[in-house]
Amino acid sequence: MRNIKKLCHIYRRGYSNDILPSSESVIIRQNKPEKDIDNLETPVEIHPENDPKEFRVNDVNIQMISKNIYDQLFRTPQPTLDAGLIKSCLNHLEKHGIDIKKSTYLPDVQLKIPKLQGKDIEEHFFNIGETQCAPYRTLLQKLSTNNLPKLPKSGCIVEDNSIINVTLIQIYKNTYGWVSEPLANDNKHEHHNSVRYEDLIPLETDGFEPVGDITRPRMVVGHNVSYDRSKIKEQYWLNKTGVRFMDTMSMHICVSGVTSYQRTVLKDKNKEPHPHDDEWREVSSLNGLSDVHRLYCGVAIDKQTRDVFVEGCLEDVQNNFQDLMKYCAGDVIATHNVLRALLPLFLERFPHPVTFAGMLELGSAYLPVNSNWSQYLDSADTVFEDLKLESQQILSSKADEACRMMENEGYKEDPWMWDQDWSVQKLKLKKNATKKKDTIESKKPASEDVNRISSKFELLSDEYVDSLKTNEKVTHDFENLNKKFKYLYDLGDLLPVKRPFLAGYPAWYRKLCTKPGKDPDWRAGANNITTSMQITPKLLRLSWEGYPLHHLQSEGWGFLVPYSRHIAEDAKEPLVPLEKILEICPLMTSKADYVESELHMLPQNVEEDLSRRAYYARKKKEEQAVANQYHGLGVWCGVQIQGCCHFLRLPHKDGPKYKVGNPLARDFLNMFSQNVLSAQGNEAEKVSWELYYNATTVRGFRLIPQKTTLDTLLQCSRIVNLFASEPTWMTASNAQSDRVGSELRSMVTAPPGYRFVGADVDSQELWIAALLGDSSLMCGGSAFGWAVLAGDKRTNTDLHSLTAVAAGVRRDHAKVINYARIYGAGQNFAERLLKQFNPTMTISEAKSKAAKMFTTTKGKRVYRLKEKFMEGFMDEESGDQAYRPQTVEMTSYQAMRLAKLSGRTTDEMFERPRWEGGTESHMFNKLEEIADVCNYGHDRNASGQKQNICIEESETMPITPIRHIAVTWPIWSVKNRRRKCFVGDDALHARHATLSQRYEVETRRKLILSVESSCPRTSFLEGRLSRSLEAAHNGGGTKLNWVVQSAAADFLHLMLVSMTHLQPSARFCLSFHDEVRYLVPEEHKYEAALALQITNLLTRAFCSQRVGIHDLPMSVAFFSSVEVDRVLRKEANMDCVTPSNPHGLEKGYGIPNGESLTIYDVLEKTDCNRFCTKETK
Repeated sequence: MRNIKKLCHIYRRGYSNDILPSSESVIIRQNKPEKDIDNLETPVEIHPENDPKEFRVNDVNIQMISKNIYDQLFRTPQPTLDAGLIKSCLNHLEKHGIDIKKSTYLPDVQLKIPKLQGKDIEEHFFNIGETQCAPYRTLLQKLSTNNLPKLPKSGCIVEDNSIINVTLIQIYKNTYGWVSEPLANDNKHEHHNSVRYEDLIPLETDGFEPVGDITRPRMVVGHNVSYDRSKIKEQYWLNKTGVRFMDTMSMHICVSGVTSYQRTVLKDKNKEPHPHDDEWREVSSLNGLSDVHRLYCGVAIDKQTRDVFVEGCLEDVQNNFQDLMKYCAGDVIATHNVLRALLPLFLERFPHPVTFAGMLELGSAYLPVNSNWSQYLDSADTVFEDLKLESQQILSSKADEACRMMENEGYKEDPWMWDQDWSVQKLKLKKNATKKKDTIESKKPASEDVNRISSKFELLSDEYVDSLKTNEKVTHDFENLNKKFKYLYDLGDLLPVKRPFLAGYPAWYRKLCTKPGKDPDWRAGANNITTSMQITPKLLRLSWEGYPLHHLQSEGWGFLVPYSRHIAEDAKEPLVPLEKILEICPLMTSKADYVESELHMLPQNVEEDLSRRAYYARKKKEEQAVANQYHGLGVWCGVQIQGCCHFLRLPHKDGPKYKVGNPLARDFLNMFSQNVLSAQGNEAEKVSWELYYNATTVRGFRLIPQKTTLDTLLQCSRIVNLFASEPTWMTASNAQSDRVGSELRSMVTAPPGYRFVGADVDSQELWIAALLGDSSLMCGGSAFGWAVLAGDKRTNTDLHSLTAVAAGVRRDHAKVINYARIYGAGQNFAERLLKQFNPTMTISEAKSKAAKMFTTTKGKRVYRLKEKFMEGFMDEESGDQAYRPQTVEMTSYQAMRLAKLSGRTTDEMFERPRWEGGTESHMFNKLEEIADVCNYGHDRNASGQKQNICIEESETMPITPIRHIAVTWPIWSVKNRRRKCFVGDDALHARHATLSQRYEVETRRKLILSVESSCPRTSFLEGRLSRSLEAAHNGGGTKLNWVVQSAAADFLHLMLVSMTHLQPSARFCLSFHDEVRYLVPEEHKYEAALALQITNLLTRAFCSQRVGIHDLPMSVAFFSSVEVDRVLRKEANMDCVTPSNPHGLEKGYGIPNGESLTIYDVLEKTDCNRFCTKETK
């Protein structure tokens, strides 16, 4: 409080008591303007290969696109920049150590671009997007407004619109159903591993021949429609048809999708929701058809009948045929109901035609394969089974070795096996043995029997009989051994009939063994052990940072850190083998001055920020004590073991609140290479190799042998980023030398006569963030933007190198942290990353590096007092009470305290907070401006909670038309205005109100429109944020993530629409976030490569112009390379050597390397003029 009083002396005569309390005053020191740095006028040296007439650079020495390209793209001249702005940018770059003289230049490009379809690049994309989506949007609107027919008894085919549910479809006037031949003919159904082409649904043909013009636009709607699409015959054709698919689930996710946190809340029906969750729960739901139907239509639908398809057999379907067909018809009707309610919302919230057209194109993904797919499966399965067998043998051997510790109770001194169940089952013998006859009367065979039997055998030779005499000694030894161990055979008579399994073996070992049965592969020993069992890490004797691993049922996996040499007196059996643990783990002792020295290492502002964190107030003394002793990656959970060891949880990849279920999971494999997770020998790493390959998932893809095509379950959008999602192909990693089956993507092979053409968007998110940050300056005007556009890895001027130097970390680590920061990750997340990258780094070092990094990049958070509250401030040095500074800036803590003392909110007294002084301050200010546009300025009470304001207090808050009940901001701003009604006890539809009430409703509706226009929208195509996030009280980090990634999704949609316009013959295959791949005829592969380069140029030009920059840097105008290849792989020269493909693609599959073409290579191989003329026509 003293600091606040010292900081905040307010001159009483300058304020009335209703603004600030009279007992408090504030003195704010005016920020002294820094001396201007001399303007950096650098003479530009033109590259020898560049034409002076074409070469262009801006005021910060960023090379821009060649003049001939600029004249074709930007027909509106770039406005002249203010000299003060240029000087400010130069000073900013100089301040952050960027020498603009080190800029590198590329050769100029002479390129004729196809004629734009409009007056400028923005109108061009709008027109081509409208051309591509208009026919389908019309069909969709027509379908949504028409009523579905009643279930008919008969019908005919050939319609343009349909709503599908695999087995049943409704089309305007008719309803159709498909029944498989085995079901219709009542034949025994034989299960096949693969589906025959004849079994698929003929949606566009009569079963054999096309019906009508297959290229005419037709629309299919479904919920999770990609599943239905995979059952349609014509979708496996090489040449695409005019049918497009619209997914109501994807539309719902765009409009009302939920985050992972919100999904957890919705699924947990037993827990009472937090009051802050009520608002977003009203406008969102899970993605299932029943939940979506309840959200938009008010009624849930019954899905229990579906279980017959999932769990039943063909006979069950036959017996319940009518009910199942009615169920399918009900699903179709429900999907139509959802479409009618959802389509207007979707088109309103995503108004640009490119978004709609891009989603249609994403829904037509196509993955061709050949016989290599079967070879891949067989090879991967074989290697996987070999590794699995090897790991089982290793684990079985380890179990036998551990079992020997039963002798002399050696397990009690083992740091890993001491807590296992070592109880044994005893074998109880019978008191009296059953006596057997010692002698058995033998019947002497008759002479004729002897003669008859002997006639069948040859007489032994004398030599053989003599050789048998040498075995007499062996026979004698056998008789002696038989007499010696006869008592053991006699014990067999004392054995009980029902004997315990593996008597004398410990309980944990018995669980790993199976009884001999009919299995021919049965073997004795621990044959039932896998890597997922809790005993496995202990058998492998795993250690984390040298401390033995331990498992608690309530905490998951962790490790023991000793802190005392004595076990508690009240400790119960089994006791911790403390002496043995101390032999392998040093006893950590507390240092009293460690915390103070740690805090002194942090900058002052970070120290103040950390000291105000809530968890410091809640931190227990035990946590502080162990923090002084242990400085690794373990997660403190407050658990002590027998008064001598701390139990610390293993760090989970998703954060400290999650528990680790298996330390041998793939997320921990890199910890072996860093020696953080270690074992005796390399057995543990070998055992975990098998976890990379999931044979069930890979074999689950449908392969149509006749068409050699794989189905994909692609979802056109997902919450936050609007990107398409797919569980395997879009998340598969590139081929890794130690990952079984990681060559998965390279098994997608182009048919003969075709090639894949694609490219990776270079630094997509970084460029988008830099573009947004420079939108108020110039290209490269900020340090962040300059490093992205002109930085060079070779000279350590690129973004990742600058961050690495600033934070003192490796460049590859800095790259990960840079992306994480742009996605909205905070300083704590950066600390955790630094610890993961370098486990030997202490907590203080991680905090110091993270704080330094964020101070250098983001800068400092500054709150500026609004002008109406600045009257009466006086200068601290001069004491001039009449002095009025131009700006009054405070930290977030100071601003919050001043607002609290004033009885007002920070939003009320201060402008939007801004970042200042960092290399990325401009960028983060812009991102937060976009993300928080509808959050900042809400009226809040003193505790920071949003409150309702009546219309008399705020003309921007709607009220219900009858009793003037105010509507809270998060609810009314996201309600469906199509219904023209408000939320409240007396909410009425406008058509039932009086004329004056209608006028009032219309007035409030206009207010809603004005507020909705200020809600967050994507930077390029103006798509809205999900209603669940618009209504959420928190989620700032998620919204910041949405700004960048949704812009990247816009970028992808723009590329898809442009490629469809420039190269109609190219068929879209798949996109991998920042990659895109097309299938084209081989004779058009170079034209497709040129079209892809032009697409990148046009897309980036559109994005630049949308944010107000009518120019484009040369470094991002074209792809660094376009890959022309026979298979899907990241780079055309990757041989994809893996454990399951040890010979590589060329030797193993006969697939040669492809081509990587720069823009200069493409122009040499194509006739640009002919291409542009053809496309223009």
